[in-house]
Amino acid sequence: MEKNLLKDKILFKIYGMWFFRRSAPLLVTELLIGVIAFYFLAKNVFIERIISNAFSSALGSPFKFVVYFLNAFWVSNFLNQLISILIVLSLIFLLRDINKSFVAYAAMKRKKLFEKIGLES
Repeated sequence: MEKNLLKDKILFKIYGMWFFRRSAPLLVTELLIGVIAFYFLAKNVFIERIISNAFSSALGSPFKFVVYFLNAFWVSNFLNQLISILIVLSLIFLLRDINKSFVAYAAMKRKKLFEKIGLES
């Protein structure tokens, strides 16, 4: 039993080192880009007003909510469009990297479970 505990600790440390060397810098970079983009967007756009107008215009259907945001995007200036695209892309990449980390951790746990019950994966 003590051998398995030692093996679990070693695997956890290996996964932790992998995460901090491979995934953490990407996550921090993407999060930093997103925060900076949000900051510049907040300085240029009154976001609370846009969201309240979107909810009031979309009382009838959710489709109107999407149409309102698309129209607001198209009538804004180029800088705000660029910042909005940067925010969306950074959120997509951030979610992708978080998902990749969870999948890698789940695969490691599944392999450990298969080894524990005597199956090979």
